Amino acid sequence: PYLLAGLLQGLLGAVLSVAMVYALHHLIIEQLSASSVLQLIFPDPAFLSWWWLSAVALTGAMIGVIGSYLAVRKFRYL
Repeated sequence: PYLLAGLLQGLLGAVLSVAMVYALHHLIIEQLSASSVLQLIFPDPAFLSWWWLSAVALTGAMIGVIGSYLAVRKFRYL
């Protein structure tokens, strides 16, 4: 159960962080879209393709599982 909790926490953290980056990017672009210089500073977020989103989610989930495993392993032999 601890590994599953770590998996879900890592996955949720990764998804929320990508969603916040996406929302803030669009908020900044909408507020300051009059300047063409901003298009050079804040290009379209190409990293938000489905491949990158799944890679970030999988990485977050694996970090959560590894963290839970290390925490459980520490107390398993007490």
